[in-house]
Amino acid sequence: MELLLRDDVPGLGSRGEIVKVPRGYARNYLIPNGLAEVPTPDAIASVRVQAEKIAVESEKQKAAKMDVAKKLAGVALTIAAKAGEEGHLYGSVGAKQIQEALAGEGFELEEKQVELESPLKELGEYDVTISLHPEVLVPVKVTVEADEA
Repeated sequence: MELLLRDDVPGLGSRGEIVKVPRGYARNYLIPNGLAEVPTPDAIASVRVQAEKIAVESEKQKAAKMDVAKKLAGVALTIAAKAGEEGHLYGSVGAKQIQEALAGEGFELEEKQVELESPLKELGEYDVTISLHPEVLVPVKVTVEADEA
């Protein structure tokens, strides 16, 4: 069955594409959840107009995020954490601690924008990627040092 996607569907396609899917997937998931519809000429035109509006808005957001990226690029964070003699942390430094440290520097970000493969569990210097926009990724130096308190 052919459907017009009204929204991006991971693993299937993006908004405005016409895709072939099994009838059950279309009837039971895509159409009831408003993710797709039968491709009529009016529906195709409507989705394409919406996609163009979203693309323009995304470009505006990207430009605004580029300004923040320029300021963020020069930031180096230092986070103190309790550690043992060999440099292993008693806990870990995660995205939440990095987000809070960036907030202390004046950058209001969400925790999910801090991309970590796994929490930092040892003292040292790390490159952490901050995702401001799907196309704007900024590396930030994070130094984890022993807490003297």
